[in-house]
Amino acid sequence: MLGPDGSVMPIRPGSLEHDLRGRLRGYSLLSVRYCLAPPGMDLSSRATKESERFPIVYRNEVVVYENPEALPRAFVVGEWEPAAGPAEARTQALFGRFDPNTRAVVEAAPPRPGGGGGRAAIVEYRGNRVALDVETDGPALVVLTDTFYPGWRAWVDRAPADIYRVNGVVRGVFVDGGRHRIVMRFFPRSEAIGLAVGAVALAACVALGSPRRRWLEWRRGGT
Repeated sequence: MLGPDGSVMPIRPGSLEHDLRGRLRGYSLLSVRYCLAPPGMDLSSRATKESERFPIVYRNEVVVYENPEALPRAFVVGEWEPAAGPAEARTQALFGRFDPNTRAVVEAAPPRPGGGGGRAAIVEYRGNRVALDVETDGPALVVLTDTFYPGWRAWVDRAPADIYRVNGVVRGVFVDGGRHRIVMRFFPRSEAIGLAVGAVALAACVALGSPRRRWLEWRRGGT
C-alpha cells in the first residue's frame, strides 16, 4: 500500500484488521475487494455494529472477506477536483470528504464541464491493451483502476485522447455524453524508438532510391 508521499507502507505483523480498517479507503480506491486471512483470525472483531463487519464469502483452508466499499474496476464520475502533483492528489483522495464513486482527484485537470453519469464496462483486457464500452448522459471522467504509467496511450472512438492520473495513482480519460469505445494500448519506450528509427530508415531509402530510379529511366529512354 502506498502512503500519501508515495512511500510503501508495510503491514505490521499481527495487525491485519487494524491495517485493513485504517487503510480501507486506499484499498477501496484501488478496487481491492477481497482479503485473505488464516482460519481463526476474525477481521471483524473490532466492528461495533453489523454494518462495519466484513462479509465472509469463503471459509475453508483460508477465510476470504469482502470489502463492500471497493470501487469497480472501471466506473464513471461526473465531478473532479485538481491537484498539482501525485502526492497532493493521493492526500486529497485518501483524506478528502467526498464520495469516490462520484468524484475524483485529477492532476492537471483541463477546464471542461462535468456533471455526467453513466456506466463503464471492460470488454477486453490484456497486458498491453484494454478496451472499455462507456455510456454517459453528459461530460464525464472514465476511471480505470490500473496504475498510471508512462507509455500508455488512449483512443476514444478511434480518436487520440489524453490519459490523466486520477487519485494520484490510477488512469482516467475524459469523454462527452453518449456511447463510446475507449481503447488503451501500451507502447514501451523501446518500441517507440524502434518505430522512429524505422521510419527514418525508410525515408532515407526512399530518398536515396529516387535519384537512381530516375537515372535508370533516363538511361532506358536514351538507348
